[in-house]
Formats: sequence, C-alpha cells, structure tokens
Amino acid sequence: MDKAKHTTQLLLMIAVLCGTPAVSQAQPVEVGVSAVTGSSNGLASDFGPIYGARGPATAGQVTLPVNERFAIQPFVSYGRWSDTPAGNFGLSGGETDHRDALFGVVVEQRFRMPRETLRLFMTYGLAAAYERTTVGPVVYSGGSTQHTSPGYSSGHIAEVPISLVGAGVQQAIGRHLAVRAEAQVLGIFIIPLGVRGSIGVAVPLGK
Repeated sequence: MDKAKHTTQLLLMIAVLCGTPAVSQAQPVEVGVSAVTGSSNGLASDFGPIYGARGPATAGQVTLPVNERFAIQPFVSYGRWSDTPAGNFGLSGGETDHRDALFGVVVEQRFRMPRETLRLFMTYGLAAAYERTTVGPVVYSGGSTQHTSPGYSSGHIAEVPISLVGAGVQQAIGRHLAVRAEAQVLGIFIIPLGVRGSIGVAVPLGK
C-alpha cells in the first residue's frame, strides 16, 4: 500500500515538474474556479476507496500554457454532502457525511478555431483522491429497550493514480474573463469508474 501511494505522488510530481518550466510567454496564465458534479458507476464500488470525486464539489485550477496548442493544468477539487437513511420502525440516526478531494495535473490540448475568443480542447492526465466518511450514531428501539451503536469515521487515499480524459469549451467574455465548461471520464487505466462535469470561469493574468 505504501509503495502504491509513493507511486501516485511520484507520477503527479513528475507531471508538474515537466510542465512548469515550459510555460509560454506568448499565452497568458489563467486561474479559474468551477462548480463540479460527479457520479460513479457500479464498478467504482468494487474498487473500494480507490475512487473519488462523487457528488457536488468546488474546484480551482491554474492553466500554464506551453504554446498555442498545449497547456499544463494543475487542479484541486473538494466536495461535501450528506445522506440521511430512510426512517425505519425503531431505527433513527445514522446520518452520513461524505468529504472528497481530488487533486492532480492534466494536459489541455487546444484545437484551432475560426474565432480566437472560442477555445475547444481536450484534457488528459492523472489525479489522486482522498475520501472521508463520518457516520453518526444509530439508535435501535424495540419495546422498552434501546440500544445505541456509536458513530465512526474512516478516511482513505487512492492507492493508484486515477486517469482523467475529457473535453470542453471556453468562451472569452472580454479580455479578462472567460466561461468554461467541460466533462471528464475518470478511471483506472482503461476501466471507467465515473464521470465529472464542471462549469466555471477563467481569468487570464497579465493580458
């Protein structure tokens, strides 16, 4: 397990170190924020704690251009949501709080468009995930007796890198603001585990 975690960290570090020194001076660096939503398929549960980024989240990214067609984009997203179990006779409590973080680096490959204000792109890269689940106490009542099962928390870090492949579009609104939307498939190698969609804004710096 420790070896797998070190491999994840090493791959992400190599991606950052390879991309950062090649930042293009001709294209502006961009910072952005997005609202994200994600969902998983049936395969995701088979891998246990390996998959992250389910449910709603907020994301931030920095786009570092290499040239007119390629950019390196480190990103991080964080989401939190709660589940309330269906009430059964004699059973109460058990609220579940989920927290997910996804962080990694993707390559943004851009395609030439007739208008400079419109950007069509695809993304591909690697990410690591962290999940934490907190379950509240559950109270069982039956007749004159009552039993309480204590709550608990558990946290997991993905043991192997998560792959991301997707596409999106970005439309500039003036010189200092753009609207961005994209969708990505998350998986392990060629095994798709879920999808991740986002919509947000990007701000060019020094333009």
